[in-house]
Amino acid sequence: RKAEEEAASKEAEERAWEEAGRRAREEAEAVALLKAQQEQQRREMEAARVSEYEERQRQLEVERRRELEREARMACEEAQLRALQQQAAARAAEEAERAAEEAERAARAEFEARRAEEAERRAVQVAAAKARLEEEQEAQRRALAQRQREEAEQALARMRSEAAQLEEERLRKLKQA
Repeated sequence: RKAEEEAASKEAEERAWEEAGRRAREEAEAVALLKAQQEQQRREMEAARVSEYEERQRQLEVERRRELEREARMACEEAQLRALQQQAAARAAEEAERAAEEAERAARAEFEARRAEEAERRAVQVAAAKARLEEEQEAQRRALAQRQREEAEQALARMRSEAAQLEEERLRKLKQA
């Protein structure tokens, strides 16, 4: 029976070792699988980043091309606009020259009439200024006379007040004496 027990014990030990080995293999396979999955995810993320970067670069290139085309179009439009402006400026200069000649003729015709009107207006202004000046001087004289009268009245009132105070003081001293 002892031999049977030893054999059974040995068999159980072998099964335990086999079980431990199987578990170790399964764990190793699970770790390897997990690492493979992580590596696959990392490669996919890297590929997505590269793809995103390339797409961004492509979009930037498209935008740069559009910007260059827009700038070229604007430069062309500006050149056309400048040409039109130069033509318009030349026409305007001719019209302005003609208008200036006509204006000069009209101005010469009006000049004498204006000079006569200006002389008359100046004479009226001088007369009005003289009248205003005389009114102002008269008003200043009146104001000065009024101020002098008020100052004289104030001085007289002060003198009377001082005299009254002196008289009161004198009477008080007499009473004390």
